[in-house]
Amino acid sequence: MAATAASAHGAAAAQSIVKRQWDETVADPIDLTFHDATSIADFFAELDAEEAAAAANTSTNSPSSSSAPGNAAAAAFAAANASLATTSDATASPSTSFSMRKVSISQQSTPTRSGAGNASSTDPTAPKSSTATSTVVRVALKLGNNQLAKLDATQFPALLRRVGIEPTRLKWLDLSFNRLTAVDEAIALCPNLTHLYLHANAIDNLRAVERALSKLPCAQYLATLTMHGNPAAADKDYKTAILRACPRLRHLDFGGVSRGDRSTARYTAGSGGKGAGAPRTAAVGASEGKRD
Repeated sequence: MAATAASAHGAAAAQSIVKRQWDETVADPIDLTFHDATSIADFFAELDAEEAAAAANTSTNSPSSSSAPGNAAAAAFAAANASLATTSDATASPSTSFSMRKVSISQQSTPTRSGAGNASSTDPTAPKSSTATSTVVRVALKLGNNQLAKLDATQFPALLRRVGIEPTRLKWLDLSFNRLTAVDEAIALCPNLTHLYLHANAIDNLRAVERALSKLPCAQYLATLTMHGNPAAADKDYKTAILRACPRLRHLDFGGVSRGDRSTARYTAGSGGKGAGAPRTAAVGASEGKRD
């Protein structure tokens, strides 16, 4: 019972830290969490259903729908998009839905030339934009707390574009608390990631993790990575293996990376971890505990 309570507390703490990092660093992340999705296709199915319902509702309530039946579907879809784009947080009804209304709200909070509809114009703590534009460049996606076992290499980038994120511009990706068993190859389609959350999954092969991470185009740029809560994280060579694959990490599992950690990773590079047990040099020992 005590172990279960401790585990639950640790999971809650990790989620709290993730939320704090999202809140402090990333403006308007696309949030697709807590939908029990087992595949990327499930997100498309729900998005399609919500858009169809919105279009049907607009078509029913439109006074011109009966006079132009041939154009009803197109007009309803256009009217729905226009209506969603002007919906604000104050008027949106509470829902766990991740409909395109949420994406439109995200767009509305973007600074405009006149300042109208700009959430940051009245919020002194909101991120400031250096350019006067109404175009949103979304860089963050939250897919945590679902049932995903794999990211489909075709559907994943399609989903990103569906919610307004260009894969090459994605910086933050949260895949925590899913059922992933490996570092999925589809992540390679996002070459500019700097923050990747993979904690609390079912990834169990550390050597496979190291190989997969090292092949990612973003491996040299990752600043933050989480893998705790996976069986692979229990390996004694865990931190060293991760740093061999991602040498510029600044935070691993919400903890800092020391110069000693980096030295050990460099010392064992190319040995597949076999050098991890060799005598350490005085320079490495002296630098242990210092932070970059």
